[in-house]
Amino acid sequence: MSGQVPLEFAAIQRNKWGMFIPHLPDPHKPETLTYGTFGIYRWLLATLVLQSHLGPTDNFNAGSCALWAFFVLSGYTSSYILDNRYLDLQDGVRKYYINRALRIYPLYWAVAFASIPLIIYFPDITKHLSGGMTLPVNSGYWLLNFTIFGLAPQVGGLPLNHMLVPVGWSLAVEMQWWCFMPFVVRDLSRRPGFLKSSALLFALILIWKHSLDLIYLSVLCGMVNFALGLAVYLYIKRRRKTPSATAAASLAVLFVVLFLFGGGLALFHERTFGFVLIVTAATIYYLSAIDNMRMPPLIQRIDYWLGRLAYPIFLLNFVAGVLVNALFPSLEYKSWGLFFASWLLAHAIGILLILAIETPVERLRRHYKY
Repeated sequence: MSGQVPLEFAAIQRNKWGMFIPHLPDPHKPETLTYGTFGIYRWLLATLVLQSHLGPTDNFNAGSCALWAFFVLSGYTSSYILDNRYLDLQDGVRKYYINRALRIYPLYWAVAFASIPLIIYFPDITKHLSGGMTLPVNSGYWLLNFTIFGLAPQVGGLPLNHMLVPVGWSLAVEMQWWCFMPFVVRDLSRRPGFLKSSALLFALILIWKHSLDLIYLSVLCGMVNFALGLAVYLYIKRRRKTPSATAAASLAVLFVVLFLFGGGLALFHERTFGFVLIVTAATIYYLSAIDNMRMPPLIQRIDYWLGRLAYPIFLLNFVAGVLVNALFPSLEYKSWGLFFASWLLAHAIGILLILAIETPVERLRRHYKY
């Protein structure tokens, strides 16, 4: 769920704003593939997650759809960087793991430690905004909060109750599949089995009416999403072409069919899951053809910074909400006022985290890129 264009995707250089930007391959050359442009997309998904936690939802949880989309995008990006960068290097998988850890943990730990005084001094507000945002009750829970792994159930059940960062359970899902992806992407013989198993799980989700744990609340829920991200990457790699009008028309037909079959998007259910997956796959497919280096400079800058803000905003959902509610107790929970104020505060804190933590860590990450 990280928002920044990862440093490992391409050779790094600075533009006139002093930003690190990738030098991407030419999408029109048949022998090369572009990574794509996903900064604004990630930022929109992070905003939807924040809105679902603090703003009105009206029986439709946009945050769950955004989370599914994040997982599919992670499946695509991990497949891309592994296949195009790390797997060709000596000790590449180790570098991949280190780089991912440096991307996730520093900002996560900063937000986790900032949550401790908020939980202590504003316990009523934290419990009201998120019942799971409480201090760990023993050393085991502290360890789970520190490592992230273990915050989400493997197959079914509810996430851990005592979380310093309530969205941490979704990071646990994502990180476990990040760890798994090198073994699938590297071994051609394992790809079909992984994709077929994911297809069977998806069919089960559509048939079984009580599959909430499978599609949202467990590590297993990431399997279909990451497999779809891998499938999108393999399809793009095989075609080595920009999206066509025929593909767009085919996807549009699938949207309509699945929308009618699922009864719309009014409720959070299994058909919505299928619809969101197709929309996300189509979005990634088209964004993958956009070369960041060929966009107008202003759009490059906006995409870069909004992409960098996506991960901090995602982490700061409840921290910003608690601070705003403590300063303005008249703002009602699940209101547009609370959402907009928290959204602005999350951006402000996110910029500080980027400047104080993420930018120095980037220098270290460059030692572990391809």
